[in-house]
Amino acid sequence: MLYSSHTVGGKQTIIYQKKPLPKGTRPAPQITQRDLHLFHTLSTACYLTTKQIQSLFWPPSNALGGKQGLLKSCQERMRRLTDHGYTRRIRPFLRQGDARQPYIYSLDKRGAEHLSGEMGIELNQNCWRPKNAEDNPSYLRHFLKTNDIHIALSLACERNRVTLSDWLSDKELKSSGMKDYVTITGPTGAKQRAAVVPDACFTLSWDNKSATFFLELDLGTVTIRPSLWERRGWSRKINAYQAYLGSDACRKRYNVQDAQVLTITTTESRREHLQEATQKTGAGMDFWFTTLTAASDPAQLLTEPIWHRGPSGRGSARQFSLIG
Repeated sequence: MLYSSHTVGGKQTIIYQKKPLPKGTRPAPQITQRDLHLFHTLSTACYLTTKQIQSLFWPPSNALGGKQGLLKSCQERMRRLTDHGYTRRIRPFLRQGDARQPYIYSLDKRGAEHLSGEMGIELNQNCWRPKNAEDNPSYLRHFLKTNDIHIALSLACERNRVTLSDWLSDKELKSSGMKDYVTITGPTGAKQRAAVVPDACFTLSWDNKSATFFLELDLGTVTIRPSLWERRGWSRKINAYQAYLGSDACRKRYNVQDAQVLTITTTESRREHLQEATQKTGAGMDFWFTTLTAASDPAQLLTEPIWHRGPSGRGSARQFSLIG
């Protein structure tokens, strides 16, 4: 027991305080429904930052302490879940001079076991074991930015009474049996086989309408105009999509007649270059483009004309809302 004392009017008062428990000896947390939903979200999203977890599970309210109080509550809960093996904490990679970044969390063994016992969701060890790729900042950044879009989309749907369904993540789309292949023609006329693997896929339903979308998150790592027929070249990716959209394989896989491709990139300049390169392949209006800044705002994502389609450049640019 700790104590402090102070004297008032010549009388000494002693105040006793509980001694903080050392890390690892705090009592195990009582797992709540919110914790279970968190474990389930981590099992599909793979990685979430403290900020992302707070936006999903500690949303703004009239709680005492405001946003700062909610953040502290989130941080304390994640600390306890991590101390007892339900979640795993990853320190973000920082270069010298970088600003401090929030911790990144993933599911851990006890969280996976709790999901299995309480919700009947069986997870293999790959869902919670540390991965070598976690040492690659680009790998984590891509996951986290995709999750930013997923969170913004979920919040936007709540605001606008739109149903978000059938979300498939990068992890699920790359799993065994989920890849579809198409045959495309290279610049030399040779036929080549290419896989179609979006970063995510989802369906929106509103006002008796529905649409399925493939998401491409571009962080500036894909060559727009490759001098060679590079495997990750943008033109190759678009040609593969053109062969896939409306094909029997696409209809069978996603049970839709058609789908749209949403590309979200880093800057307006990058967006213009991608849009121009896409048009040069002969692609039509099935390809939509916007920036991370615009797409991360739930107030704009669905209902504001932040999406570019058709020819790029001044005088020819056309902008649309996603559900307009």
